[in-house]
Amino acid sequence: MDWKPGLPPVPYALSAKRNSEGTARQEWEPVATHLKETAEGWTVTSLLKDAPVLKIAIAIDGRITVRDALGNVVREELPPEKPGDGWTHRSRLRAEEAVYGLGERSVPLNLRLAREVIEKQEVTQTPKTFRVWNYDAAGKYDAGADPMYICIPLYWRLHHHALHL
Repeated sequence: MDWKPGLPPVPYALSAKRNSEGTARQEWEPVATHLKETAEGWTVTSLLKDAPVLKIAIAIDGRITVRDALGNVVREELPPEKPGDGWTHRSRLRAEEAVYGLGERSVPLNLRLAREVIEKQEVTQTPKTFRVWNYDAAGKYDAGADPMYICIPLYWRLHHHALHL
């Protein structure tokens, strides 16, 4: 999923499956879906044997809510923001939710704890954000340094209803 207008996402190969020549296969197995327009926006429901598996609600303002087959909210994305040519992605997190990933950072593995590290240094009292930008700190960095060496635009979240990437 991406937002327009703006720069398109980088077309990384997402499939580990290989064809007979050994190159990555780009096709995905088809998934039955149902699209419905609502007063608030649209819903897309994935189906397995005609039973709902995942329901994605896309609001007119761009807010996205993902629910499982039982109706539990698995993920909630806030409306996107467009500063310049890019997009800012924000996601609502549960109080108990842990966030891991984004490459090398000088913070605890659970990125939710990064704010506490920064506050101890009295650098900022605002929520911690992370830049997706590579920087070689040359071995000179403090706790909370961001970024360090390599950034990976991928994270996973863990809470009592789901683990998602």
